[in-house]
Amino acid sequence: MATLPFHTDTLRELYSQGLRVSLMVSGDFSDGEQAFRAIGRAFELICRRVKLL
Repeated sequence: MATLPFHTDTLRELYSQGLRVSLMVSGDFSDGEQAFRAIGRAFELICRRVKLL
């Protein structure tokens, strides 16, 4: 499970000021669909941590 290296309240405050979050996913993916699923899971984790979902 991934962890965020900063306090979630800090991220929430930055987001409220218009922060745009970029994700970088690295690894060996056999196809594009697998990579998109990994990106989606990472984004969902971040959103849940900062209570956006």
